[in-house]
Amino acid sequence: MPIEYRLGTYRGKVRRLLARRQGRHRITLGTDSRAEADRLFADFLKGKELAGRPDVITVAFAWDGYRNSLGGKPAATTMVFEWKAIGAAIGRPWRRTITEADCLA
Repeated sequence: MPIEYRLGTYRGKVRRLLARRQGRHRITLGTDSRAEADRLFADFLKGKELAGRPDVITVAFAWDGYRNSLGGKPAATTMVFEWKAIGAAIGRPWRRTITEADCLA
């Protein structure tokens, strides 16, 4: 189960909440302003997302990310078979080296 992050209030202060299976963990954002807390929280989420990325983003990484975002839709199943057909041709190169001709092949 992934960790869920959200903003909440506790004792009149805005806090970042980490909801886990065992319970909740509150972390202060150091501000009473909701607008400032929203900005800090957005920065925190962006940092967490960037920390989970690999150093080199390949087409395979982007493909898997998009396929996972589809969930249980039929298109996600189709993408598995499509990747088997085109993955060997475009899966490894960096995005800078992929040309339009590679995509049309």
